[in-house]
Amino acid sequence: MRRRIVIAGLTAGAVLAGTAVAAAAPEPADQSVVVLLKDAKHGAGLLPQQVKDLALGNGFAVKVTEAQQHALAANPDVAAVIPDVRVTLHGESAGPPHVDAVGQVGDAKNLCPADPAKPQLEPEALNSIHAQTDATGKGVKVAYIADGIDRDNADFTRADGSKAIVDVKDFTGRPADQPTQGEEAFGDASSIGAQGLVSHDISTFVNPAHPLPAGCTIRIKGVAPDADIVALDAFDSPNTTTISSVLQAIDYAVNVAHVNVLNESFGLYDFTTTSTRDAVELFNDQAVARGVTVVTASGDGGATNTLNSPGADPKVINVGASTDYRLWAQTGADGYGLGKGGWLDDNISSLSSTGISQAGGTIDVTAPGEKNWAACTASALYRGCVDKSGKPASVLPFGGTSEAAPLTSGAAALVIQEYRQAHGGASPTPQQVKQIITGSARDLGVPVQYEGAGLLDVHAAVDLARGTNGILLSTNQISHDGQPGSSRDDQIDVSNPGGKPIVVHAATRHYVDRGPSAEHDIALDPKTAPTFRSDGGATMAYASTTFTVDPGTDVVAVNAAWPGSSVDGQDVPITLFDPLGRMALNSYPEGHGQSANYANLVVRQPTPGTWTAVAATDTSAAFSGTVRVSVRQQSAAPVGKVWPADFVLLPGQHKSVTVTSTFPTTTGDSANAVTFTTPAGTTAVADILRSVVPLVGGKGSFAGTITGGNGRAFDPAESFTYAFDVPAGTPGLNVAVSLAKPGNVLTGALIDPNGETPSVGTNHSSLDDPAKIEPALSLSVANPLPGRWRFVLAAQNPVAGDLETPFTGAISLHSGLTVTSDLPSGATIPGGKPTTAHVTVTNTSPQTVYVQTDARTPEVQDVSLAGRVGPGNPTGPTVHLPMQGFVSPSYLVPPQTSAVTITSTASVPAQVELASVGTIGPWGAVDAVGDLKSAQAGNTTSTATVSEQHGYVGQGDWLASLTEIGPFGPAGVPKAQGTLAVTAKTLGFDTTVTSPTGDPYTASTNAAYDGGKPLAIAPGASATIPVTITPNAAAGTVVTGTLNIVSPGDGTELGRVVLEPVPLSGDVFASVPYRYTVG
Repeated sequence: MRRRIVIAGLTAGAVLAGTAVAAAAPEPADQSVVVLLKDAKHGAGLLPQQVKDLALGNGFAVKVTEAQQHALAANPDVAAVIPDVRVTLHGESAGPPHVDAVGQVGDAKNLCPADPAKPQLEPEALNSIHAQTDATGKGVKVAYIADGIDRDNADFTRADGSKAIVDVKDFTGRPADQPTQGEEAFGDASSIGAQGLVSHDISTFVNPAHPLPAGCTIRIKGVAPDADIVALDAFDSPNTTTISSVLQAIDYAVNVAHVNVLNESFGLYDFTTTSTRDAVELFNDQAVARGVTVVTASGDGGATNTLNSPGADPKVINVGASTDYRLWAQTGADGYGLGKGGWLDDNISSLSSTGISQAGGTIDVTAPGEKNWAACTASALYRGCVDKSGKPASVLPFGGTSEAAPLTSGAAALVIQEYRQAHGGASPTPQQVKQIITGSARDLGVPVQYEGAGLLDVHAAVDLARGTNGILLSTNQISHDGQPGSSRDDQIDVSNPGGKPIVVHAATRHYVDRGPSAEHDIALDPKTAPTFRSDGGATMAYASTTFTVDPGTDVVAVNAAWPGSSVDGQDVPITLFDPLGRMALNSYPEGHGQSANYANLVVRQPTPGTWTAVAATDTSAAFSGTVRVSVRQQSAAPVGKVWPADFVLLPGQHKSVTVTSTFPTTTGDSANAVTFTTPAGTTAVADILRSVVPLVGGKGSFAGTITGGNGRAFDPAESFTYAFDVPAGTPGLNVAVSLAKPGNVLTGALIDPNGETPSVGTNHSSLDDPAKIEPALSLSVANPLPGRWRFVLAAQNPVAGDLETPFTGAISLHSGLTVTSDLPSGATIPGGKPTTAHVTVTNTSPQTVYVQTDARTPEVQDVSLAGRVGPGNPTGPTVHLPMQGFVSPSYLVPPQTSAVTITSTASVPAQVELASVGTIGPWGAVDAVGDLKSAQAGNTTSTATVSEQHGYVGQGDWLASLTEIGPFGPAGVPKAQGTLAVTAKTLGFDTTVTSPTGDPYTASTNAAYDGGKPLAIAPGASATIPVTITPNAAAGTVVTGTLNIVSPGDGTELGRVVLEPVPLSGDVFASVPYRYTVG
């Protein structure tokens, strides 16, 4: 199937109170140092009375003059005198939190080189990540998985004529003479290994509305220009592929090309984003086990918990995006010209998928992703290689976490190269590469769930790989579930791999509001508002408001909301300008197919004074109305406890640091930072705490607030995850969410302890009124599996248009319905004649339910499932290869199914796949794939199975795919055909029991079935369903069975998610037993 993958100072100001060293003449400035003693006993006379004694290293911290420092160093009892580190809590008025607090500041004078014969080095990201180093990646092989590329492009040709791209393989089957998009491949390859030898005049690229002087030349260089690049093409049209194509590419990279680093700038949000049976994650884990460092993009859905799969896998390096705005200045993007010139870099990009994942993790590190130049080939074969007027171009603005990931992959290549040189040729493990990259990252001083360990620092990572500077941390993330208000201790091991002593300071941090938020209105009327031209030439109407940032503010968070639209192009980008008129941050809306109607912007270390927020709209599809803006100023504050806070590590030493954290008293997620500061800089460890919802008397509650997202297609606007425990023997489970104000489309999923999704539902699945959006969502499961469950709530784009929408949630260990019946429980009823019983259903949930019946026998049977392309549209078993587009057969898996097996037989070797549906797009939460090695060996039969020893697989639609085995040659994939057969091991269907509602799971075996007639029951209402039993067994036979009270789940569509339908699971509310003797 086609998938759219898209802290007080360390020395505390200690004053020298007394010393055994004679006082020297006063010096202009004292210096903070750490004195390490050879022996504690012999050095006792050196220890001043009022200095800080250190936890490790047999020494003390003290402030001395330069002469005193020299005298101490000469003392025979002193092992070493090393510089101390002064660290200030972000909220203190004494100064910035660390040396890199403000980040890069761009100068409008530096858009073009002074001499066209000396092109400006791009991307700007090389400066942001300190990539100036003598390491080049030589001897390291890096693969990426993307679309097609021209390996003969001059930017990938080395000075000696050799190719930086040493291998190109196609897994799409697209003939070589057919066009590809190319943007991702050129961007990945440029970020990793462009050579920087070709001059490009970008004055010919920009739109005439924003001219640059002729001879505005640049050259593009990757982070690891001497690394060998393996280009793997798995995307046959913009953003589409099959899971099998990706798996084949991973397999080739690991087992054939034997790469050291694998870049994956793709992914999609699904239920669930971390699954033990997500096929891509499983292949990635195998790659890691074989020594390959896997780097992934977190996604481009924004800061509201939109982390994608496969990036949520803790074994990979998951990368979010930061900002670089020189390219915006060069191209005049998003109203840059409205400011006074200049820009700020190194903020968190508003498009970067960050926050907390369903599994309780966050991103690992941040790298530039908004935006930078990449090389391209000016040819119709590469549709993405066009300039601002649509003409073929040799350069490309490239961004998103798709850029951040390959920049990090290039850094990983340098780490591997330098580690080998420092360790006798031995390669680091992927875990060590991750430790080095995260341990050397620069803390940006923002909430940790936005930055991970911090901004990628290539120079520091190379130093750490060489063992010349920095520390290694045993982990970059701590994540736990716990009871509200409880505390726990965690250990982080800190080690010094270098040859010099290192002073370490540990601290904790979270952010608190400095006061209430300030709200502003921007009235945007495109008929009367002034205009500017976008970088693409569109006429943009704009309006603005101002707000004040106070001194001492560490973070300013700006949110904006306006009424949403299903009209593409009605996005309202928000741009912030600081008091000096510099472009600080843009909201970067990602609306496609519908318009984004929310903006999240976070600026770190904002300059105090008057700021300006500009809202703009394209006049060709203009938004007209009021944009609400909220401004929150925040300061950093300590949270929890870390001990020891100050210590020295001698060469080769390590120290265990204890972090004490308290779970929030409210249920849900929180994230704090544990920071470690050395002379090399500060890095952050994410401490993520998920407070489990306690169930008392079988009931629990939770709450939250919906804000909004950036409109990214196939991503939610925002998601929330709640954990709770279900005891054994529970008859039913219901989770209900009620909105304080209607208007938001919600999707929810209950995820059982096996990772299956027995309930995926929405508040926008009305069968009697397609436009109806209910103010509540209710999900139910009968006889739930005991153990830890998760409830994931996703608000869909566009949101209701409010800055905040509170919601409350209730968990009950009972179904959302009350069911009574007079079904036979031992009576004798006549054979061959209909007998009517009655089932009365009362809706105790806050959402309208649509009820049907599903009668099952106690015997487990192997049932053949019927394929279809949408409800009521059957498809035969034959499929034509290659399978094109998004049209894939689906199979409706009924409830109470313990295993599903798909078998394919093809005229050529092919791999079969079966995947449960996700939430926004068909990226499976659970993937079952056939044996790839068997198919590669020539086997034309492929089989995959999903099964549960305890519990059931998730009911609802599962999608099938059959993919031929690559790589393919220039002629592309040969045409072929295959057949698909799917069987379910499930309770048998009792066709002797019927009702007027029909059984929606009749479609499991009869794809032409119309779905029946679900009965709508409003909240608090009751309805009675007549049930007819017509026995067909011999007289005297005792018949038993179960009548499931269910809701339909076959392809119900979320009306406002306009890009594609979202198949829902349907619910099993209750299972009512019946027993009778045939008379």
